[in-house]
Amino acid sequence: MYQHSPWISLPDLVNLTPHKITVALGSFPDGAGAYHFPPSPEPARVSIIGETAPVGIVPLYWEEGMDMADAAYILPTPKFGEITGLPPFVDQPGRPNEKGYIVSSIVAQAMKEQGIRRPDVVVPDTGPNSGAIRENGQVVAVRRFYLANW
Repeated sequence: MYQHSPWISLPDLVNLTPHKITVALGSFPDGAGAYHFPPSPEPARVSIIGETAPVGIVPLYWEEGMDMADAAYILPTPKFGEITGLPPFVDQPGRPNEKGYIVSSIVAQAMKEQGIRRPDVVVPDTGPNSGAIRENGQVVAVRRFYLANW
């Protein structure tokens, strides 16, 4: 069990993604209401080393009389390799979190698959109900993070 607070302030977060992360604060987008995390030159990464059983089938194209195998794409479940670039977590009683880490959703998925639970790793919340700010369909700022595998 973790002995310290899960709260990490924005200045104590380290971006481990290859993308700039902008957090909208208050009066965004005027610039004064935002906190920016530059992209990491050495982001946390994970490779996909294989596939497990398919989770579903997506029809791509269908005409009367076609064989389903010719008209569908099988959705496999990725099997992840080792996560690299994520500093180790040391759980020491009475020690406050010194840093927190922002990772990509694919790294968070790998953490979940591998049973890695850390209170210091977050993912930008870009979901449809997250309040993320979009321009031309692209996320330009987020309003919150969620714990990577909690």
